[in-house]
Amino acid sequence: MEVAQSDKYKTRIACLDDVSQLVKTQLCLQKHMLDKNQLLWQINNKHLERLTKYYHDLITDSNSRMVVLEDTDSGQLIGTGLGRICFHDGYIPERSGEIDNIWVAATHRKKGFCKTMVSSLLDFFKLHRIESVTLKWAVGNYEAESTWLAFGFKPVLAVATATLSEIEGNLRQVPQQPLQEIKTEKSKSSVTTI
Repeated sequence: MEVAQSDKYKTRIACLDDVSQLVKTQLCLQKHMLDKNQLLWQINNKHLERLTKYYHDLITDSNSRMVVLEDTDSGQLIGTGLGRICFHDGYIPERSGEIDNIWVAATHRKKGFCKTMVSSLLDFFKLHRIESVTLKWAVGNYEAESTWLAFGFKPVLAVATATLSEIEGNLRQVPQQPLQEIKTEKSKSSVTTI
C-alpha cells in the first residue's frame, strides 16, 4: 500500500524486501544521534545481529507500522518511520501509540518528508483508535526537538545518565542536609528534598 507519491520519491509501508536497507538506516540514525549526544548508549555487535529479526518482526506485526521513503530512481530508502501500539496494563490510557526510528537522509531533510511519514503513522493510530502518542529524542538533537515541538509534542519525562564513579565523586562533594519539605506553588503539593 502506498501512502504518498511523487515522480522522484514515494512514501510507502515497508515490506520484508526492505529489511536489509532498514538495518543500514538504523545505523545511520544511530550515528546521527551519537553526533548530537555522545552520552547515548551505542549499538553493540549483539544488537546489530538482532536488527534483521527486529525489522522482520515489526513489519509482520499488526500492532506496528513501518513506513519508508524511497527514491524511485535508485530504489534506496532515504527515510524511515515506525509507529507501534503500546499496551499499559494498570495505566490510563491502556493503549498508546509510539513513534520511533524517524530518520531522513541529511540530503533530503527540510522537504516535508518527515511530516509525510508522521501523517501516515497517525493514520495507522487512528485506524486503531489510539488517542495518545509518545516519542523520544536525544538531548542535543535540536532538529528533532524543534520538529517534535512544532508537531505538538510536549516533554514530560527526563532520562539522565551518569557513571558510578561520577555519582560517587559527586556524592562525596554534596554536604549532607536534613530532609526538608517544600511546598510547590503550582500544585500545592509537598516535595521532600535532601
